[in-house]
Amino acid sequence: MSETDIVQLGPPMPQIGWVEADSDLSIRVTWVGNLNGSPPTTIDLAPAILSYKFYRPLRDNPELFRTVHITNDGTAIAWGENDEIDMPATAIERLASEAK
Repeated sequence: MSETDIVQLGPPMPQIGWVEADSDLSIRVTWVGNLNGSPPTTIDLAPAILSYKFYRPLRDNPELFRTVHITNDGTAIAWGENDEIDMPATAIERLASEAK
């Protein structure tokens, strides 16, 4: 194996193509690979946001929650001008699958 070989372990990281705040602590997401014609998925982030102290600013500030945007090439979302709060796409995908 050379220094430039790419080794991948496990399934590929989920990638978000589009995101916007919905209502309360929910977001609407379109996943990369589903951008053409597939409606956005609404995902309730409340289980994570209400459980962890790290997300407290999002609980207390609806305007901050509405600043949600994609970061890290779609492998995460973030809030705030400097991405001070973030959540990986894997956590979002897990929350979506648990809600089904």
